Amino acid sequence: MLHADGTRASFEGEATFTPSGQQLIQDETGRLALGGQSFAASRRYVWREAGDVLEVLFDDLRPFHCISAGAERHEATHLCGPDRYDVAYDFTQWPRWRSVWRVLGPQKDYIMTSDYAPIKLFPSRNTPG
Repeated sequence: MLHADGTRASFEGEATFTPSGQQLIQDETGRLALGGQSFAASRRYVWREAGDVLEVLFDDLRPFHCISAGAERHEATHLCGPDRYDVAYDFTQWPRWRSVWRVLGPQKDYIMTSDYAPIKLFPSRNTPG
């Protein structure tokens, strides 16, 4: 994460996707490093199909954003009070994928890039050698 003032933050952890009925539950857990400190962090989202769109919901099922399943570009916006969250997903290297968030608001101005890959694609984790 790169803030407009040059401050950097990073999150390293794991995301699991668990089927639940017609939904997919995304749980992220890990460590957030910011300003020389490290914190435990977690988040849950619910993904589900709704016609030709893929809905992403907060864990309490409030709408977060939607992306078109058939679109060439997978982009969405979430407005939260005075803050604007724009996301672009890149699924072209599936099963590796990326989301890039541009966040703007009175107290926010940053870009956050998240890379996802199946754990077996990371040879340094959970594999000998």
